[in-house]
Formats: sequence, structure tokens, C-alpha cells
Amino acid sequence: MSTKQFTTQNAPEGYWVDAKGILTPVDIIKEIDQERDNLVGEIVKLSVKVTDALDELKTHRQSEPLNGHGI
Repeated sequence: MSTKQFTTQNAPEGYWVDAKGILTPVDIIKEIDQERDNLVGEIVKLSVKVTDALDELKTHRQSEPLNGHGI
């Protein structure tokens, strides 16, 4: 398990920051909550990759003629 929080906000070493900007020491955050944060981070990273791939596919598809395929 990582003690690094998945967020774009900066927090001092050993702290996590919540949605309201409140700093919480990592050592009082439950392990399950840290694991949930890691899972959400992995899902978000994967979702960004999928979104980028779909955008690339749409751009590529729009730039090619249909060639009579009717697609």
C-alpha cells in the first residue's frame, strides 16, 4: 500500500488533503481508506488512457474518407 494520495493538490509529507482542503496525518487514515484512494487513482488513470485512445480513434476516423463502406 502506498501512502501517496491520489490528488492534484499538494500536501506536506505525511499528510493527505481532503476535498475541503483540510490536512490529515496519514497515520490516522484507515488502511481501507488508503486502499480505496489507490483504487480510485488506478481507475482514473486507466479512464484517462481510454478517453485519450477514443479521442485519437475519433480524430483518425474523421480524417479518413468512408471509401464506400457506409460507416
